[in-house]
Amino acid sequence: NLTPEKIPQDIYQMVADVVTEKVKEEAKHGVPLSKEWLSFGIDRKITKRPVMVVPYGGTRFSCRAYVEDAINDKILSNQNINPFGEQIYEASLYLGKHVWDAIGEVVIKSREAMSWLQKIGRAMSEKNLPIIWETPSGFVVQQVYSSMKSRRITTHIDNVLIKPTILEETSRIDRRRTINGVSPNFVHSMDATALTMTINKCILEGINNFSVVHDSFGVHAHHVPRLADSIRKSFVEMYSNTDVLENFYENVVDVIPNLEEPPSKGELDISGVLTSKYFFS
Repeated sequence: NLTPEKIPQDIYQMVADVVTEKVKEEAKHGVPLSKEWLSFGIDRKITKRPVMVVPYGGTRFSCRAYVEDAINDKILSNQNINPFGEQIYEASLYLGKHVWDAIGEVVIKSREAMSWLQKIGRAMSEKNLPIIWETPSGFVVQQVYSSMKSRRITTHIDNVLIKPTILEETSRIDRRRTINGVSPNFVHSMDATALTMTINKCILEGINNFSVVHDSFGVHAHHVPRLADSIRKSFVEMYSNTDVLENFYENVVDVIPNLEEPPSKGELDISGVLTSKYFFS
C-alpha cells in the first residue's frame, strides 16, 4: 500500500493464495493433510501473524506455532470444522512449511533485510560488543543484551529459611537474544523516527494534542487530514534523504571488516506514498 491503488492491497491474502495453490497441487497427488487443509480453508487469518513478524525476526518454528494458533482459534469458533482430528500439530507442521516458503516468494526484501541484520547480530555477539546505530532523527540506539547467570541465596523471612534463585547480568553479550533482537529493534527504531518526524511536522501545522501508541497516531478529528498529510511527507522525506541500511552498515563495518553490503534496493518510487490512499488510514 505504498503506491496509489484503487483498492487496498492485502499481503496476507497474497501469501494465502500462494499457499493454496501449492496445497491444491499436492492434493492431486494425495499428499497427506492436503485435502483436509483445502476443506478447512487457507485464508488471511492463517497467514497474517507469520507474515507480520517476518521483519521482526520470525522463524520457521514460530511460523508453525502461529499456524497452530490460527487452527485452534477457528475450531473454537466452530467445533464442526475440524478435519484434522487429533493431528492438529501435524497439520500445522505441514502448512507451516508452505506458509514459510510462500512468504519467501511474496515478502522477499523483508526476509533479506532480516537475515542481513541477524548476521550482524551474530558477528557482534561473537566479538562481545553492543550494536550501535543512529536513526535518521539523530537518535542513537545501543542494543545490549547481557548474558545472565543464576545465583542461589539463603536468607530468612519471618524466621522462615528460604533459598530463592536470582539472576545477575554478566559482562558477556547474550548471543541468542542479540541475534533475535537486532531486526525488530532496528525496525522499531525506524518507526520511532517516522513518529518523531510526523509529530514535528504536525506541531508546525498547529496540532499540539496527540495520542500515540507505537504505530497508531491519534489527533482531534478536525486535524486528521493534516495528520495524514504529515505522515506521508515525513515517510517520504525520511527514506528519500537517508539510506537506512547503508547507514547501519557504516556504523558497524569497521568492527566487522568482512561484512557483506546491505541488500540492494528495488525500483519503488517512494514519492508514490504522497498520493497513496491506503498507506495510512
